[in-house]
Amino acid sequence: MKANYLILSLLMLLLISSCNAYQQVHTRIHKDGSIERELFAFGDSTFMAGNTNSNPFLFIPDKNWQITRYDSAFVRQLFGKDVKFNAKATVQSASLETFTNHAHAKDNLQPLMLPTETLQKRFCWFYTYYTYKAVYATVRPQLPVSIDKYLTEDEQRILLQGNLSAFEGMNGIEQSDELNELVGKFETWFMHCQFEITINAFAELLLETGETQYAKQLSDVRATLFEQLKDKIDDKDIDSEMVASLLDAHFRSTFYASFEASHTKAINDSIDEQSRLLNLFEYALSFSIDIPGRLLTANTPLRYENSPVWKIDAYRFLVQDYELYAESRTANVWTFVVTGLLLLIAFISLYLTIRKNRDDHMVKR
Repeated sequence: MKANYLILSLLMLLLISSCNAYQQVHTRIHKDGSIERELFAFGDSTFMAGNTNSNPFLFIPDKNWQITRYDSAFVRQLFGKDVKFNAKATVQSASLETFTNHAHAKDNLQPLMLPTETLQKRFCWFYTYYTYKAVYATVRPQLPVSIDKYLTEDEQRILLQGNLSAFEGMNGIEQSDELNELVGKFETWFMHCQFEITINAFAELLLETGETQYAKQLSDVRATLFEQLKDKIDDKDIDSEMVASLLDAHFRSTFYASFEASHTKAINDSIDEQSRLLNLFEYALSFSIDIPGRLLTANTPLRYENSPVWKIDAYRFLVQDYELYAESRTANVWTFVVTGLLLLIAFISLYLTIRKNRDDHMVKR
């Protein structure tokens, strides 16, 4: 079986959202800054029977987490898709900052599980404002070809973060044409990366096995090799065997096919080593939050029972930071009372002053 290639898998996960394992995260923030966080997931029969080693959540729960296993699964609609859940994990924390003490993310899932979260509280006499931010730091992987070569920063925001402000005034057909062009650039980028990853695997192994002549041959032409061969590449079947065939045709040899057949496992193991990042792209979160008072604004149009909802997956912070933002306010009732009393006192004082001045005037007359 051929190796699972990083870039091809990323594209398939991007275009086929059903491949994502959805989980739901809901956070309640209280006026004192303390939080309660709930995570919903779907556990297998082993987990439901009590085996914590088969934990479906994105973290390893400690004693602070309360795990609830439901007798039967229930369905919630997330982003137009019916998703089953049968388990919930709940934790309470004194603040967003201290929540990290209770969350031990699995493997390389920390960027998805633990964004940098802050809550700013501003007292403005009549109202107290709460501003919530979460920043998912970019996980731009160390890939052999920069996506910047194919997509501008604005194009990356459109394709990966859904920023469609550049499409204002366009109709659906025009938007579709623009998106198809961006997807085409993205496809060329991932083919280039996939090709380079495979060439890297060949080059490393050629040096390890003492085939320095062929390693130098690859090194001399690799800067332009993809441009020379890209029209012959079937993007649905980029593997070590196909690349070996292309190399032999390009160099008019039979060496690479023979070398690949003798070292298939080592070459594919080298490629798999670069695919560990894939775990991060297997999940998508429905992330919602309740902050005190009345919601004023949030940088998402989605709502669930008046709570802002964001879809979070690694594509959104693949090349740039992804920020969540929400602001609310609560009325400070006591300030209205105090203000009313002060106004009343001021009115009475003014009334008494005016009356005293009038009485004094009458006495003088």
